[in-house]
Amino acid sequence: MISGSDIVIVLSGGTANTNPSLSLGGDPSGYPVTSGINNLFDNINKQESESGHTDYRCIYVFNNSALYSLYDTDVFVSSIGTAGATKKIGIPLSTDQQKIVTTGTVTGGSFTLVYETGYPDLVVNWDSIFTNWIANLQNALNGLPGVSGVIVDGTSVPNSVQFIIRFEGASNHKQHPLLTLKTNNLVGNPVVTITKITDGSPINNIASPIAGDTITPAGITFGTATINIGILGPAEGFPIWIERHTIANVSPKYNDGFNLKVNGSPII
Repeated sequence: MISGSDIVIVLSGGTANTNPSLSLGGDPSGYPVTSGINNLFDNINKQESESGHTDYRCIYVFNNSALYSLYDTDVFVSSIGTAGATKKIGIPLSTDQQKIVTTGTVTGGSFTLVYETGYPDLVVNWDSIFTNWIANLQNALNGLPGVSGVIVDGTSVPNSVQFIIRFEGASNHKQHPLLTLKTNNLVGNPVVTITKITDGSPINNIASPIAGDTITPAGITFGTATINIGILGPAEGFPIWIERHTIANVSPKYNDGFNLKVNGSPII
C-alpha cells in the first residue's frame, strides 16, 4: 500500500533548479519544495502591493512508490486565510487521442503495434466486419499491463479505414507514447500511418515554461475547486500551476501562504 511519504512535491525549471523564483515550468527539478517562508513565492514589495500584482509558479507532484498507485487523486488549495493574496491552481485535463489510418484495399492479415519498449506487442487481426476489427484493436490495447478503459471508434470508406483511439477510464489524463507500427502483414499491403491527435494531460506531461513569473501560462484555467487527476501510477508525476493574485491596496498579511493538498487512496 502507498504511504504519504511516497508522494513528493518538487520545483520545476529543470533538474538542477533550486530557486523557487525560477520554478516557471519546464522539466521537473530534482529538488523538493521545502518548508518555511518564501519556499515558493517571494515577498510582495510596497510597489506591487499598492498597484496590484499577479505572478505564477509551477511545481510537480510525483508518486515515488515503485509498486503502488494512488487512486482517485485530488488536488486542492486549503488554508488560504483572509487578507493578503489569493491563490488558485491550474491543471490542464485532457484525454490522449491517437489515429491509425490504413490506405489501400485490405482483404486479410494483421498488423502489429508497439506501445512502448518492454510492453508486449499488439497483434491486431483484420476482420471483414469492421466493428470486429475495431474491437480487435480495442481489446489488444486494453490487454496491456496497466492500461484499461481505452475506447476505439472507426470509420470505413472505400480503400481506407480510420481508427480513433481514446485513452479513457483508468488510462485517462495521462500522456501515452505514440503507438508505432512494428509489422504490416495486412493482405493488400496498405499504407498504415499513426499520428497523435491530442496529448493526454497532466500525468507524464511537461509544463511549457513561461519567460517570466508575471506571464500567464497559456491554456491554463485557474480556480479554487478540487481537481481530480485520476490514477497516479508508480513513478508517475504531473505539473501544477499556481497563481498568486495581490489586489491593489489589499491589507498586508505577514507570512502569507497556503496549503496545497494531494489526496487519494489507498494510503497509510
